[in-house]
Amino acid sequence: MLELKELMEHCINKWNRKTESDERIKKVEKYFEEWFSNIPEEYKSMVEILIKNLEYYPRRIVNKYLKDLHKELLKKGNISEENTIYVFIKSKRGITNSSIDYWVEYKSLNILNSNTCFEDISLISDEQWKYIDNIVFIDDFCGTGNTFTKEIEKFKVKYIGKKIFFITIETTEESLKNIENYEKDNNLSIIPLYISVKKKVFEQNLFTTDDELAKQSLVNLSNEYKIPESCHFGYDNSQSLVAFYNNTPNNTIGLIRYDTNNYKSLFPRKNDKKPYWQTMKKNKKERQNENYNNKKRKGEKYE
Repeated sequence: MLELKELMEHCINKWNRKTESDERIKKVEKYFEEWFSNIPEEYKSMVEILIKNLEYYPRRIVNKYLKDLHKELLKKGNISEENTIYVFIKSKRGITNSSIDYWVEYKSLNILNSNTCFEDISLISDEQWKYIDNIVFIDDFCGTGNTFTKEIEKFKVKYIGKKIFFITIETTEESLKNIENYEKDNNLSIIPLYISVKKKVFEQNLFTTDDELAKQSLVNLSNEYKIPESCHFGYDNSQSLVAFYNNTPNNTIGLIRYDTNNYKSLFPRKNDKKPYWQTMKKNKKERQNENYNNKKRKGEKYE
């Protein structure tokens, strides 16, 4: 194991990627020693391996990659303003998400014609679709491919005979396999473009001990910190170690990004609080259930 200051220096230098520290890394730098010091001794070597293998993407580097990926896209064939549209993956709740953030950045950095960038492709008529050959999706990270394929399902018939490009900064081997299988099963043409592709953490032979022992060690530590079981290995067992300047994907291992009452993570995932008007219905239902349960306990009739 590295000495604590040496470990911090190693990680901060890696995450900065030869750029000036951004606000997120400055916060990490202030908290790193306290965070690692509080890890129980028996877990420190496992956590050190995890943190040394975490990838962090500062905004300046992300912007460079978004430009590089656009250049790569243009090499792939007949891409022009006349036959290509640029879109994002919508959130289930209709609010902004990282895909929208990166779509906006991509549009600005690559000086795209705003008439080729669509928030709602349902507004494109069937006649207009005849002239569209390429649909380009923009996102920051793809952990399983499921969110992407669900988005494709919404307008799958319209995509037949077209080229679908999926641009991400980082992706996983699992997501590429899932997307490839989906492509074959649905007679589509999907071309992923990305900067980096990773295996699941516990499939990379990172640990000197048995990977299964390391996994169990992570589970034990996560349980100590009251991190939910569904988050131990990231969303849908993604086993990812990645964070971006704007947020941390839920595919990332919970220890890195999930805060609890007795644990503050190093790269916490941003979960904005819902305004009251979005929770009124839920709060009302919860109060009704609480009143019902109270009366039931007292043997009263509930109306």
